[in-house]
Amino acid sequence: MSTLGLNIIVGPKEAHLLKRCLTSFNAKENFDEIVIVNTSMDEEVNTVAREFTDKVFFFQWETEEYPFGNFGGARDYARQKSTTDKIWWLDTDDVCQDQYKEKLVESIKLIKDEKYKDVMIWMIPYIIIVNDNGNSDAFFKRERVFDRVNIQWKRTVHELLFPGIEIVKPATINNMFVTHLPNKPTYSSALRNVKMLELEYKNDPDDIQTKYFLGRDYMFVGEVKKGIELLESILSDLSTGYEMLYAIAIDLAWFYAYGCLNPHPPIDKFKQDNLTKVEGYCRLAISFTFDYAEPYVLLGDVYYYKEEIESSTKMYQIAMKKKLGTGKFKTQPLYLEIPSERLSRLFQIKGMLGLALHFNECAKKANSVCKEYSDNKTFLVNKLVEEVKNEQC
Repeated sequence: MSTLGLNIIVGPKEAHLLKRCLTSFNAKENFDEIVIVNTSMDEEVNTVAREFTDKVFFFQWETEEYPFGNFGGARDYARQKSTTDKIWWLDTDDVCQDQYKEKLVESIKLIKDEKYKDVMIWMIPYIIIVNDNGNSDAFFKRERVFDRVNIQWKRTVHELLFPGIEIVKPATINNMFVTHLPNKPTYSSALRNVKMLELEYKNDPDDIQTKYFLGRDYMFVGEVKKGIELLESILSDLSTGYEMLYAIAIDLAWFYAYGCLNPHPPIDKFKQDNLTKVEGYCRLAISFTFDYAEPYVLLGDVYYYKEEIESSTKMYQIAMKKKLGTGKFKTQPLYLEIPSERLSRLFQIKGMLGLALHFNECAKKANSVCKEYSDNKTFLVNKLVEEVKNEQC
């Protein structure tokens, strides 16, 4: 049986997050070893860390070479201080939600099983947006467990395991989720990341990964023109994998349609001046992969405003047939809730109230706390009753 350790890097004023993370994962009982790297002189962090392990180390966060910090360096320092066969890594603002506690134990048993000892990377879904029900609105599959000896961390920020999944075939666990519950806004993190990435880009302007993350983070902090130029330069070159090309195309389509990512995009906020750009980037995204619902939902919105109702209906219906278990990046409401809501809207326009009610119920099933769906159900039921009465007269 393989041994499995846990690695965490932690910054200043994150002692409470560290405790929340380690407690939620029941770290002492579930992992053979815990290695914590403190990137600050915060003694409160060390106090909490020592409640869980005696392997607590310091890493110099800022240096002359890395004046804004070094995530990859800190993570690899934790790896170097580890002794287990495999390492499960976490951020301090990650948690294991209660509904996944049993799955966590099952996943650890699977990873440690002797017959899987040669698996060097394990992918586990990572929830990055949580809805009002405490469930996932958006997630992607992340390299979560890796072989300590054969895999190492690279890159200062948006760090990656090397060699990656292009070279090392990964195994995937689909029914266990790690959930990201950040303590600070994405904007704040993106501002810090931009500084790191600008330095990396200056040192190696041809690196595709750096260009992608810098372009994306530029858009997060409002430097839209710079971001679009970098992302479009990667698309025009086509020298990277189809998953990244898809991600860039759909990021651009989403930006032109709604601005920042919102897993519940209200169709009345669609930027109608950008219909052609949104359609073009959605078509490009689909040319890289058919796996995802996102481009079909956005195309449905495009055709809605073009008043091409049949085409719009078809796009939403295609989106509903896409499965959450395939592909890497997922905005969960776009696989049932949002296309159902859109179809309910379209069938109301067509005067087909029975179908409108059916799809409203589908949306309501996916999001039971949304008051709009309950109100719409009452409206549609009343309209149907009124229709029946009129027919009887």
